[in-house]
Amino acid sequence: MNPSACTPVKLLEVARIDPAVLALAGTATITDLAAEHDVSGKFVYQRANKASAALA
Repeated sequence: MNPSACTPVKLLEVARIDPAVLALAGTATITDLAAEHDVSGKFVYQRANKASAALA
């Protein structure tokens, strides 16, 4: 498999983790994070819950 073919997928995954980590850190409100990353608040909550479970 060509490594460059995987690059967009990996970048997308990093973009998904970022608001979750920020949500867990409490650096901004869920609403602000969702708007900043152009995703829904529900998405940020889901990712934050998944990240929190991974840390437990």
